[in-house]
Amino acid sequence: MPISANLKKRLVTGVLGATALVSVLVYGGVPGVALLALVISVGMVYEFSTMILGPVDHKRKTALLLFLTFLLSATAFFQELSIGIVISFLLLFLYYLLEAGKYEGNHLLEHTRELMVSFFGLFYLALLPQFLLDIRRHPLGMHWVILFFLMVWAADVGAYFAGRKWGRHKLYFRVSPGKTLEGSAGGLGCTLLVAVVYQAIFLTNLSPTYLIVAAILVNLASQVGDLCESMIKRSFNVKDSGSILPGHGGFLDRFDGVVIALPVFAITLHLMEYFSAGIR
Repeated sequence: MPISANLKKRLVTGVLGATALVSVLVYGGVPGVALLALVISVGMVYEFSTMILGPVDHKRKTALLLFLTFLLSATAFFQELSIGIVISFLLLFLYYLLEAGKYEGNHLLEHTRELMVSFFGLFYLALLPQFLLDIRRHPLGMHWVILFFLMVWAADVGAYFAGRKWGRHKLYFRVSPGKTLEGSAGGLGCTLLVAVVYQAIFLTNLSPTYLIVAAILVNLASQVGDLCESMIKRSFNVKDSGSILPGHGGFLDRFDGVVIALPVFAITLHLMEYFSAGIR
């Protein structure tokens, strides 16, 4: 079957992006991972703000969200994330409170709704990516961050090609009409394969059972993240969150599964450490 132009774009962008990302993960240490988390967060928060914020005061609200994203990233790097969360919440609430005097009636209602949605956006797209630092600081952290991204990519690739080849039954039609159960199964199979192969080559001191459990949880979480982003885009009648990544859309399109899967994988690692003395 001939390769479509869009698929060629996806492949080229994917290979170049994966090469750059793995290079950062291998050679960048914790600072490189912190920079990566910041770039991902900033890109997603910006795209999110263009979708959910109304035309009134859009630029200033977007600038505030980006500033708070930098603040959360900086405090996560210095391991003071709880302070960043408190300060970000207070600054966000204070800004919307001080600006409330400009609005009345339905405009005030919309202004207040944007406060709530902005807080959700910060938690979802600026805070959750900081779990990448938690994973990197974990024992065997470099292997864990590389394996994490490999598993998420495997889920995407497996679901894409399995869905195209065998997709018949819809996974969640009202939210994402293109996704199928067959594609979901294909993504899970690829994620498991990547985890088992990586364990056999690089993590031979660990039981494959741990990696299989982690792979299943990461795959399920990444699929939930994908559906969450699809729901948001469908609600705002947007096809792609952006166009910065040829063939892939925007940052939010590319890292939607990553955002939800990161905290799941971080918690899984802590549980693995608790139940196994083999992780040091």
